[in-house]
Amino acid sequence: MKHCLLILLTFAVFVNVGTISAQDAKPFKVIGSIDTVPHASYYVSYYSADGLRYDTIELDKKGHFILSGHISEPTSVSLSVDNVYDKDVLGNWLCYSFWVEPGKEIYFKGLRGFRKQIVRNSETQRLEDELNHEQKPLNKQLASLRKKFRSDNYTAEDKRAFDSLGRERDALNFQFIEDHPNTHYAASLLAGYVHHEPSFYARSQRLFDQLTPEIRSTKRGKRIQELLSKQRSVQLGEQLTDFTLADTAGNTISLSDYKGKYVLVEFWASWCVPCRRENPNLVKSYNTYKPSGFEILAVSFDDKRDNWVKAINDDGLPWTHVSELTDLFNSPLAKKLLVRSVPDNFLLDREGKIIGRNLRGDELNRKLSTLTLSD
Repeated sequence: MKHCLLILLTFAVFVNVGTISAQDAKPFKVIGSIDTVPHASYYVSYYSADGLRYDTIELDKKGHFILSGHISEPTSVSLSVDNVYDKDVLGNWLCYSFWVEPGKEIYFKGLRGFRKQIVRNSETQRLEDELNHEQKPLNKQLASLRKKFRSDNYTAEDKRAFDSLGRERDALNFQFIEDHPNTHYAASLLAGYVHHEPSFYARSQRLFDQLTPEIRSTKRGKRIQELLSKQRSVQLGEQLTDFTLADTAGNTISLSDYKGKYVLVEFWASWCVPCRRENPNLVKSYNTYKPSGFEILAVSFDDKRDNWVKAINDDGLPWTHVSELTDLFNSPLAKKLLVRSVPDNFLLDREGKIIGRNLRGDELNRKLSTLTLSD
């Protein structure tokens, strides 16, 4: 099992669970087998007619299992095991993920090593496999670069190559959505961008409008539309909603206190490795442009004060820091501003209007160099 893919439990499926009705659901059945040790058990996760469903399957002596349930739309089933392989990573060890469809009997075979699978009678899975095959060379290069990043053995050219490959993969995803507007898988791909990349709002809205009316009217489609409506408030040119939080000394700081200055609202956390790697770049930008009126207001999603303050001191971050002392997934502010991951940021003009989003390194400096910062 040491060749399993380790990731936190996530789903490609994107639905509003609260709107799922059992009356809309149809049964599905998976007849499966996994080439692994006899009597192994797997955790099962998927969205069902009753919401997020957890189950366990046991393999028989021949490695076979049967899974059944009720769903109203195609959904992704995840099979995972206890994570006993990396103590530094939270979550289960995800071994397989595949699409099932209402009213269908799906045939699944998990291959040894847990990196490959065979799925029959699932049109949604066929579409995912088709796209994965097209992206295979890109994904191989991205995986190699990620390995370098994890070992801290990478160059600026590696970072540029990674970003370029990411944009190329995004382009393939967008084209796939355009080419398959009448499919749940296209909607699921789009949902991933809408949920995790609010900065893609304009493109996401255009792609959503290209989906067929039938797909837009599904529960997944309605949820995408709902999020797109919320995202209008955090787009370029919009006024960022004011907020007030406590700093490290317990004093209350409001975003509106910065009116009249260009300010970068930076979202980060002490546990976020990419955030910590970016901090030296932010320090350089701050020292360069602060004399001209540039400020940074950092919002941490740490839930432990000691970790937050230690990271500020260790990284030498001289700007103002505030926090709810709540993790990202439970943060009211993150929900309000649609911050899905860190690092993330908003660059605001003197009136508090958004003029940049998720700017990093050279990109941030280029943007700041175009502004008339001083009065």
